Amino acid sequence: TDPSLTKQVDKTTAKVGERITYTMTASNAYTASTAITKPVITDTLPQGLEFVYGSVQVNNMSVSASYNEATRVLNIPLNDLSAGSSVKATFVAEVTNAAYGKVIKNVAILTGENSSEVKAEAPGVNVGDGKAKPYIEKTSNKRTATEGDQIEYTMKVGNGETATVAVADPVVTDVIPAGLDFIDGSVYVDGRGYSNVNYDSNTRLLTIRLDNIDPDSYKTVKFSARVNADAYGTTIENLGTLTSSN
Repeated sequence: TDPSLTKQVDKTTAKVGERITYTMTASNAYTASTAITKPVITDTLPQGLEFVYGSVQVNNMSVSASYNEATRVLNIPLNDLSAGSSVKATFVAEVTNAAYGKVIKNVAILTGENSSEVKAEAPGVNVGDGKAKPYIEKTSNKRTATEGDQIEYTMKVGNGETATVAVADPVVTDVIPAGLDFIDGSVYVDGRGYSNVNYDSNTRLLTIRLDNIDPDSYKTVKFSARVNADAYGTTIENLGTLTSSN
């Protein structure tokens, strides 16, 4: 016998929750003098991958295979491999939280009743660090104002392009300074009036709760305030703060 094995994966970068497909090709060289009898492909799934039951196929046909959850070993039995023949086996695994920030490496082994063991390693699959990259930028539509003027503040609330997870449960808070009066009903998110807002007139704290923000995306948050007499002779400074559950 003259066995060989190759292994490929359908993607080299993945996110948690995505599924990846491994393809293994087991062969017996045409120069082999005998068939490989009772060949089996064995694959121990690393932490960070979860085997998808029912996903094993051999030559594009679904087949029965055994998977031991305790040892994480997948066994795929094959028909005998005559000289010059090959067979393709595939299975699917799902990326789990344990893979954050890692390169998943996976090795398959081909054995036979009458052949030596051969191994094949698939290209590594890079999984992001599982971190959000939140940011907030704030501008106003006026540099100078007098009593009675209305100032509109615009905040760009986002998640950076290198983030691998959404900003979860984002909350924008803003303490309105004494020289401004918050205008009820003036909060807009992405151009639409927004109601998930609370303003405490005693603490002057404006709280705006937003939906999750996906990687490489942002929301535009606007609100307005009116200049009052306390602002005379002062420079009004106003700070927006972004917090999240992750």
